[in-house]
Amino acid sequence: MKSATSNCSNRVFIDNIANPDVPLNMNAGKLRMWPVAMLLVAAVIIIFLQQQQTTRLAAENDKLRVGTEEALKLRQENGRLAAELSAVQKRAEAQVQELARLRGKATASSQTEQQNLKLKTELERLAQQQPASVAGGEAEPVEVREKKHLMAKMSFGKNLALSLITFADAHDGKLPEDALSATASLDSSPDSAQFGFKTDDYDFLLKGLLYAVKEPGSTILAKEKKSVQLMDGRFGRTYIFADGHVELVRRNAPGEFAAWEQEHMEQKEQP
Repeated sequence: MKSATSNCSNRVFIDNIANPDVPLNMNAGKLRMWPVAMLLVAAVIIIFLQQQQTTRLAAENDKLRVGTEEALKLRQENGRLAAELSAVQKRAEAQVQELARLRGKATASSQTEQQNLKLKTELERLAQQQPASVAGGEAEPVEVREKKHLMAKMSFGKNLALSLITFADAHDGKLPEDALSATASLDSSPDSAQFGFKTDDYDFLLKGLLYAVKEPGSTILAKEKKSVQLMDGRFGRTYIFADGHVELVRRNAPGEFAAWEQEHMEQKEQP
């Protein structure tokens, strides 16, 4: 028995010695499998990293989308607030214009009433100072007649100004297109009947919005078409201003009014 076992072992040993390439070929095959395995591992890692990056990009896209939506909502809110602010500013400007209109109307009315009262008082005073000879039918002194005439003309001009301002007040501040028709009732006033004043004696220079005039106290609203020579040799012309007051301007010659008028015309804004 021992002899048979020993013989088998010897044959195996001898075969291993006789075929030394068998284990070497197996090792070489295992070595060739390592690059493949490394590539597979690398592929898995790359796929994993790509998935991670895709997930991260998707999260960032979600954040950007939410941020874009919030920015859009913010712009819409800003637009709404800007529209509300613009509406508030327009209302405030309208209120300021309305306040200026009411103040202008009140000032013009008050000035007209006060000046008419003064004129009436002066006329009454002149009438009381007339000599007895005048009452008996003699001619009234020329100086007195001229003063009465000029005072009545100033009164007529103030009533004309008040009529135009009242019209503008009833039409959103807009002056009449046809000023003669709008003021025709003054042609039947006592001053017109006594002295022959007519609204057609005036040129109406202002058009459009009365209360848009920046300097109404120095801007001509209407003027007498013709100047009249006065007793002192000079020439006089009545001017009505946008704030309702009236002035009798005197010059040495009819041609000297033009330069003064140019300084008191409405100044148009340059485009």
